[in-house]
Amino acid sequence: MASIDPKMHLTGMALAAVLLGFSSATQDIVIDAYRIESAEPELQALLSATYIAGYRIAMLVAGAGGLKLAAYFARRKRLMCTAPGSRPICACQRSCWLE
Repeated sequence: MASIDPKMHLTGMALAAVLLGFSSATQDIVIDAYRIESAEPELQALLSATYIAGYRIAMLVAGAGGLKLAAYFARRKRLMCTAPGSRPICACQRSCWLE
């Protein structure tokens, strides 16, 4: 989405936003299903707390990392690098970090 100009390609931006929302919701459902199916009921509270703590830490790191990158890169480059980092399961998308 960082490489799409909404003035020129509004439909492309809308499709990208819908795809992002769909993939995000799908990932949340899969992670919750795995958490529920992977452990006994006695451990569900611990796993849920761990998931929430990891999510909050990731949000803090992504926010602070975005601000740190803003000091070094232009806006487009920063957005293209931080967007894949917000979904650690898609580690293959971190190719922009290797440039």
